[in-house]
Order: sequence, then C-alpha cells, then structure tokens
Amino acid sequence: MQVTRNFLLDTYEFVQIHVALLSVTVFMFVFVNQSPVFAETDMQEVYRSVEEDLDIVEQQVNTQEQKIKFIQNEFRNARFATSGKRFDERLAEGQTFFVLNDFLHAAIVLFDAVESSENKKNPKYPLGLYYLAESLFQTETYLAARSYFRELIDLNYKEHLEDSVHRIVEIALRTGNYQGIDQDVQRMKTVLGDNIRDDIFYEYSKILFHRANNESAYKNVIGSFATIKDTSPYYAKAQYFIGVTYIKLQDLDHAIEAFNNIISIALSDEDSKLLKEQAHLALARLYY
Repeated sequence: MQVTRNFLLDTYEFVQIHVALLSVTVFMFVFVNQSPVFAETDMQEVYRSVEEDLDIVEQQVNTQEQKIKFIQNEFRNARFATSGKRFDERLAEGQTFFVLNDFLHAAIVLFDAVESSENKKNPKYPLGLYYLAESLFQTETYLAARSYFRELIDLNYKEHLEDSVHRIVEIALRTGNYQGIDQDVQRMKTVLGDNIRDDIFYEYSKILFHRANNESAYKNVIGSFATIKDTSPYYAKAQYFIGVTYIKLQDLDHAIEAFNNIISIALSDEDSKLLKEQAHLALARLYY
C-alpha cells in the first residue's frame, strides 16, 4: 500500500540523517582531540553516548512502525464491515471519530476510504486525505502523516494548504528530519505569495536556525525571522532568535539591538515575561 511504501522511505531517511549526524559527532571529537591519552580515556564514553543515541533512534522508528502496522491491521479487520459503504459515509464516520478526539479510530476508518483507488476521483477525497493526515499526526504517527500532508500539497488543496505545510514543519521540528521541507514551504509560497501565517514562518525559520552552520546560512536565518512584523505575537520570539544568531556571527551591536527590541515591547503572558527576562540576561552577558 502507498502508506507502507511512504513510511519505509521516510524511516530510511530518518535513520540516515541521524546516523550521519552521529558519525560527524564522533569524527569531530576525534579530530579535535588527537591526544592518544585522551582517546584512550574518553573515546569509550563517546562511543557509549553514540550507541545510546542510536538506540533512541531505533526506538522511535520501531514505535512509528508499530503504530502504522496496528492501523493497517485494524483497517483489514474493519474493511469487510465498511466495504459496502460509500466514500461520503466513511468520511462522515471518520469525521465523527475525529470530532470526538478518537483519532485512532478516525485514522482506521479514513485509511480505508483514502487507500481505495476508486475514491481518488471523489470531490471530497482531499478532505478525507486531510482528516487522515491530521488523525495520524494526533496519534504521533508522524512520518506517515507527513506523506499524506504532502499528497495534499501535490493536489494543491488550498483549503488546508497552510495547515498541511504547518504540520509538515512541526513534524520536521519534532523528528529532526528536514528532508524536503524547503520545497514544501516554497510550493506554499508559490500558491499564497507573501500571505503566509506567522506561526508557519516562525517555525520554518527555527528549522533554518537549527540547520545553519556558516555565515551565509546564519544571514538567511536573520532574514527569515526579520519578516515577522512587530505586530505579530511571534515578533518577540523571532527577535530573540535574531539576537542569538547575531551572537554566532559575532555581531554584538545588532544582537544588543534585537534583545532591546524584546524589552521595549509590552509582554503580558508568562511565556513572554520569561522571554523578556532571558533578553535581560543576554544583554547582561553582552555588556559585562
């Protein structure tokens, strides 16, 4: 089935990325610390840490695989009971489970409807696809959910286009798998132009920040966060990332300006107050 193929590809990419990152960690550790004495006393700890990280990756992949297998098995069990139902009926049933926050059963019912090739021409097929993807997201079956959200983007389903890209960005942040994220955001920009929700742009900018490793990339991060206007609820958070990025570039004057921007605006909720305190602490470190 399509979901199985997509899941296996996503899982392969997920493991590849994490193993590559861990390999770089070991290489840099050995490169920086050439001393034989150091290697003898500390390299075992490094390898132990890498093995622990690989165990975590394996557990995450196994959890994803178990979830999608469970949904597939339940789908097979339920298929006989639902095979006579029209797509619209299954969609309505899945939406009912969804509204009741029973996302697992929603995914099972909608999986049946969406995976049937004869239903792809139904005008409501994209809506069923969206509810399936969102149900999988809510059950933390992220990689399979991402495949369906991307199918929605391919269908150019404008009603939930921003929601789909937002979820893909969230999945990238939660899994650390950024494969294809730039293309997803670019396709949304092509359709919507500059009218993109601030929450999407903020979280995508965070991905750029996490990936940045050179001067050009850091400047791109600053440019991305800077598009968030001072009227946005994400402005203060964006300014904090801008300040931190300028520190990485050793541009302390602009870093100070960014942190002062946070202090100068009225922030009332607890998270914002904490952010303002962090800005004060950052300024204190820069000045002293």
